[in-house]
Amino acid sequence: MTGPAVPDPLFAPRGIAVAGASPKAANIGGRVLEALWLHQFAGAIAAVNPGHSEIAGTPCFPSLRDVPFAVDLVLVFVGAKRVADLVSEAADIGAGAAVVYSSGFAETGADGQREQERLRRIARERGIRVIGPNCQGLVDFRSGLAATFSPAVLGADRDRLAPVAYVGQSGAVGGVFFDLARQRGVTPTAWVSTGNEVDLTVTEAATRLIDAGPLELLCLYLEQVPDGAEWLALAERARAAGTRLAVLRSGRSDSGRRAAASHTGSLVGDDVPFELACEMHGVITAGDIADLVELAVARRAGAGERGPRVGVVTTSGGAGSLAADQLEARGLRVPVLSPRTQTRLRELLPAFGAAENPVDVTADLMMREPEDLARVCAIVAEDEAVDQVLLAVTNLVGPMADHVAATLVPPPGVPLTMAYLAAPDRTVAPIQALTERGVAVHPGIRAAVTAMAALTVRPSTQRVAPPGSASRALHAGESRTSDRRVAHSASASRALRVGELRDQGPKLPAGAALTEWSATPLLDWAGVHRPDAELVTDPATLPAAVERLGGNAVLKVQSPQVLHKSEFGAVAVGVDAAHAEHTAAEMLASVRAALPDAEIEGVLAQRMCGPGVELLIGARAGTGGYPPTITVGIGGTTVELYGDVATAFAPLDAGSARRLLEGLRGFPLLDGYRGRTPCDVPAAAAAVAALSRAITLPGLVEVEVNPLIVHAAGSGATAVDLLVRKETT
Repeated sequence: MTGPAVPDPLFAPRGIAVAGASPKAANIGGRVLEALWLHQFAGAIAAVNPGHSEIAGTPCFPSLRDVPFAVDLVLVFVGAKRVADLVSEAADIGAGAAVVYSSGFAETGADGQREQERLRRIARERGIRVIGPNCQGLVDFRSGLAATFSPAVLGADRDRLAPVAYVGQSGAVGGVFFDLARQRGVTPTAWVSTGNEVDLTVTEAATRLIDAGPLELLCLYLEQVPDGAEWLALAERARAAGTRLAVLRSGRSDSGRRAAASHTGSLVGDDVPFELACEMHGVITAGDIADLVELAVARRAGAGERGPRVGVVTTSGGAGSLAADQLEARGLRVPVLSPRTQTRLRELLPAFGAAENPVDVTADLMMREPEDLARVCAIVAEDEAVDQVLLAVTNLVGPMADHVAATLVPPPGVPLTMAYLAAPDRTVAPIQALTERGVAVHPGIRAAVTAMAALTVRPSTQRVAPPGSASRALHAGESRTSDRRVAHSASASRALRVGELRDQGPKLPAGAALTEWSATPLLDWAGVHRPDAELVTDPATLPAAVERLGGNAVLKVQSPQVLHKSEFGAVAVGVDAAHAEHTAAEMLASVRAALPDAEIEGVLAQRMCGPGVELLIGARAGTGGYPPTITVGIGGTTVELYGDVATAFAPLDAGSARRLLEGLRGFPLLDGYRGRTPCDVPAAAAAVAALSRAITLPGLVEVEVNPLIVHAAGSGATAVDLLVRKETT
């Protein structure tokens, strides 16, 4: 039976059919029926199983076509080989969506992969949306829908719902999050397990939940980096809706997977664009499930974004010191309180208490006047140097704990976070009372500080540390180009406007990898300065070339198969004319011995370059829907040794490029560290900006200058080695 289309058959269906349900205790379809009734789904429910007329009090029919009411959502519990046909049948009766709980698909091997592809094809051809397969279902208490067999959800307390939701590929991870959050007084309003994602992805499910709003926090679990366009759209949608996103990821990419192509590949993992997108939109990255729970607790208590200055109040000097250490380690500040605030505090504190920050009320105050703890917190919150308050209490149990819980009220307009350091079995009642009064209570200092740091407003430049690297990310909002002039130093060949790089670029030779010589038109076109050089195909002519280049030169074998020349003995520095021919012969022999089939274009003789600080500049084209990226690093050819790199979305203007450089730990080396001569930072920034825009040209995959030698102030910067990779098709 069909009827008019429902606006959202997945999250607000009018009628549900549970196909494959059974009265057997181990049947998960029967457990889902139980969940639907337990949580009072308001629509019609039918079971589908030809062997039964009723299951758990629910009318049961032989097939979907026999269900006597309009079915918007079909819940599928049949064997893997029957799933695709059943989903097709669901489309026949007008159902708009199906949730496939069945396993036995891509997670089991080639046969399962074929069944999954068949399911994907049918879903697309028939226009029916599918969650799963191999998932644990979905919940949206806003519409009374609880279509899951997760035991965590079955025991949910709907009287304590919070504007928090979970979407993830793993139902087990989601179940743990749901149960732990529920136990802390935060029952998620919505919950989705997407499984193998044959159709509906985490990002699309999350978008639909946000649109149904309101949600304050949406926790996501990802097993692979999502499509860039979808992820950026979700992040923007969440920001506009006032929903904070928090992401927990597993299965991170091996950042060394593409290391053979360039130094950049060994330092910047494939997931860095995703991390930059998260940082750009204020998406919180969580380290484990516990982090998500602490964020949910903090957000439930009304703890929104706040500034980085923290007033610490503690019942123990040791706890206060630990709190201050952890806050500062996470980029928060513990400022000294004003003299007026300290005077007010000393009227309440014992003589041996501390009033500067952290504020130590001592056990003496707690024994005499525990209600004064609330007054101390209020006074600290009123200090102009404080954006938020952290209260760390130790061994607060019994009647004293009940008294504090009854009197402690969050100061108006200033978030109050509590680190409760006491045995959980002795603090259940006070923690519940505090939570109900709007205090975000956490089981330890680290948990409290983690939540505080995640919800703190960050400066525009932040560190992003992908696995195996030390990468900093420039806030992408600063990387949008304008029509400002990108000014090179006096040593550069010309000045560029941003618009000049928005054409098809220079003509480059064919091939996936270009030699330095064949790719130099890209540097010249972009206006990045390089040393004078000549390509020599006959070693006998090298002495004359070296003389023309000043009498001493760098010699490099040019081959698209030799990307790292030093590894093959293919580079020699400071070669004079008298030794040039012999040196070149030795280099060529070394390359041919290692790579007999290498295509050799010749030997490049390059003018010796003056001294300076070496940088790496690596640009990579956008993939997976993400924009291109630009990476800078201290060390040039030794950049892996220092691991000091920063990455941002491309393109950048010169100002943003300079800020990216300033984010490096080694930036003082460019800026005149300990009396050294400052380097030409504007020239370095101009080169970074030019290459960041060059990577946006069609057909380029990667451009790396390594090193860029940044000379003394006013003397420019020189690109002395170049790697370019192009698309092959």
